[in-house]
Amino acid sequence: MRFVFDDEQFKGIYASLGAEWYKEKYDWQLFETNDGIQGDLFNQNTEDRTYLNLFSALNWRIKPKWLIQTGINFNQTKYDLTDLFSEDGNDLSGSYQYDGVISPRLSITYKPSYKWSSAFLVSHGFSTPNSEETLTPDGNLNTEIRPEQGWNFENITKYNLPSKNLNFTLNLYSMRIKDLLVSKRLENDQYVGLNAGKTIHNGLELFLHHTFYKTKWIQMNYQMSYAYADFYFDDFIDDDQDYSGNDLTGTSPHTINLLVQAKIQDVYASANYFFRNQAPLRDDNSVFSESFQKVDLRVGYKKLFSEKYSIDVFASANNIFDEQYASMILINASSFGGNAPRYYYPGLPRHINAGLQFSYLWNR
Repeated sequence: MRFVFDDEQFKGIYASLGAEWYKEKYDWQLFETNDGIQGDLFNQNTEDRTYLNLFSALNWRIKPKWLIQTGINFNQTKYDLTDLFSEDGNDLSGSYQYDGVISPRLSITYKPSYKWSSAFLVSHGFSTPNSEETLTPDGNLNTEIRPEQGWNFENITKYNLPSKNLNFTLNLYSMRIKDLLVSKRLENDQYVGLNAGKTIHNGLELFLHHTFYKTKWIQMNYQMSYAYADFYFDDFIDDDQDYSGNDLTGTSPHTINLLVQAKIQDVYASANYFFRNQAPLRDDNSVFSESFQKVDLRVGYKKLFSEKYSIDVFASANNIFDEQYASMILINASSFGGNAPRYYYPGLPRHINAGLQFSYLWNR
């Protein structure tokens, strides 16, 4: 249901109401594994998941330069489990639901001109556990897990100067999250979802795009993004271990990405620089990944023959300084069979590739 008020008395108000209900059904079986060979069945269940969302929103243009937006959402999530495995004599069927979650939102935007704007936002959010997190490794309901919830305080400032071909965005934020959803590794390839107390996420994100040279035949620009993340456990105790005050596992405080591009008629070239510094790999902050930086280069020739035909011939050299780095990390990795924990999946070494792309736009 929607209500729109556009007369002068309300100064431009737009309101909306809505509801959402949906249901998911999961069926699964669990078998024993004997040296890589499927063994006997030991668990068979079905799970019905039901979600209900009720929401409303209100936009109010109080003045040409000021906009207020507010809204609220109510969520109710329920799970029903049916145990279809009767050989063990234990019927684990049952149902449970999380407490209803109310999530309000308020933002105030000030835009004095087309060049820049600033928005202040306060909002509440939540995330329900996924199907894997709601189950234990043996396929039963994980009744101890709860949705994560948090408050976000944010300021987004945008600056646009068309005459200088310059765009700038700065995002400052602070999030307070409770019951953060994390995965705990129990055995090799066995994980269980749990809630990690309270965490604090303070940070900023900066984006800059600038076309610094432009003529009829030549164009040169760069874009840079920088992220600072001061994330840490505010209150987290697991198995009598107190991790409160430690840096949040798997989070790098500094990340930089710089892309420089040049184009001379149909010939183009680009250089991309990426940096990420160390990140804690365990909740106790006893092990950290190493900082790394890498550079990728690309050159090509792209010709548009008509509105429908184009060709692109390119070559690229990636990780040109042959940096050793982790393309993906595993947090809180455990040791099995006397082997050291595996925290890293290595990134590709220096490699070169080339390609040819032909495009045809077909209009019906």
